[in-house]
Amino acid sequence: MSWNWSLIQTVNLVFCAIIFAIGYASFVKKGSKIIWDIGTAFGLFGLSHVLSIAGFENQNILLIIIAIAYLLVISALLKALILK
Repeated sequence: MSWNWSLIQTVNLVFCAIIFAIGYASFVKKGSKIIWDIGTAFGLFGLSHVLSIAGFENQNILLIIIAIAYLLVISALLKALILK
């Protein structure tokens, strides 16, 4: 595994970390499962960026992580739609 630094991956990682942190803080303050799901999804996106930067080469694992993250966002948005 060799480092594969990319400016785009790094910027994405920073934004994912910010969104995850805000999602966590909002969940602690408001207790909303929807907010937690979206924050967790961005945490998973961030994990995929870290693994890519670190040179992780198993594309199947990365695909699974990203798919789970997208499904969390879809699920959270559907919950928000149904509850409103």
